[in-house]
Amino acid sequence: MTKLPPNLTLKFLDDFADGLRLITHSNWTIECLLCSRSKLPRSLSNESTCRFLDVPGVYLLIGQSEQREVIDSQKLFQLYVGQGDSVADRLNSHIKNQDKNWFHTVVVFRRQDKHPLNITYIKYLESKLCELALNANTCVVTNKNAPQLPAISCDDQDTVEDFLGKALIIASAVGWNFFELIASAPPSDEVTTPSADGTVFVQPSLVALLDEIHTAVTDASFPRSKWYPTRTDYRARCVVDNQFRVFLRVKCTRNWFRLEFTDVGRLRVKDRTDLNAQFHEAMKKAYTKAEDYLRKSPAQARAVMPK
Repeated sequence: MTKLPPNLTLKFLDDFADGLRLITHSNWTIECLLCSRSKLPRSLSNESTCRFLDVPGVYLLIGQSEQREVIDSQKLFQLYVGQGDSVADRLNSHIKNQDKNWFHTVVVFRRQDKHPLNITYIKYLESKLCELALNANTCVVTNKNAPQLPAISCDDQDTVEDFLGKALIIASAVGWNFFELIASAPPSDEVTTPSADGTVFVQPSLVALLDEIHTAVTDASFPRSKWYPTRTDYRARCVVDNQFRVFLRVKCTRNWFRLEFTDVGRLRVKDRTDLNAQFHEAMKKAYTKAEDYLRKSPAQARAVMPK
């Protein structure tokens, strides 16, 4: 049996070693289910085990590659990523589908019954898992159409990205790691190690992007904006009559930046394309709110320390 990382536990839900198994973590709401194709019909027809699958979730169908040229290039497996309000219904239809005869293993990701995934979350997860598998290029992705990312709020995106990072950890732990590019660095892990100058460390690949954010924040459109680093993040503040209010905090991670606009919301920035109209609009709103606040409530603002 695969050795699981600390705090991950495996429970057999029926009497077969390759039957339905449940993987959980003591502090996570995410749950993972594994089952072989041969035992899946039994699990779906048994009320006590089917209830674990009759929930909203995202799933992986895994099998040996059927293409000779793919085997020669060491892509030994093929993968299908799916989602559904009821994973049980979707898996039941796949078993009956002759085009899906190739899969031998099913991996399902769901949340505990008290906190089920919603339709936006599972569509987001399906899209991201397909994208990551295609980018990693270690297997054949059999989805005919690449799922599109649904519209999602910043707070919901943070929640579902955290779920995704944990799902990748579990997938890797049980031996099905087709998402190598980010599995070693879950997107929820923030980097707060100070660099030599006492400020937060920034990955070399992100330095140019941070410079672009800095330039945008201190543009002539924001004449009262001042940029400065701290030991935990980078910030922009609006200064009026020697008083200031922070309107942007830039948190550094291994692969992206989290931008927190005061009284406006949060954005995730991974590359230059994310410095789009939504980014500029959020920055404008946050800056304007900070400026208005300073003019209306100067007594509550923070004083700028003398140099």
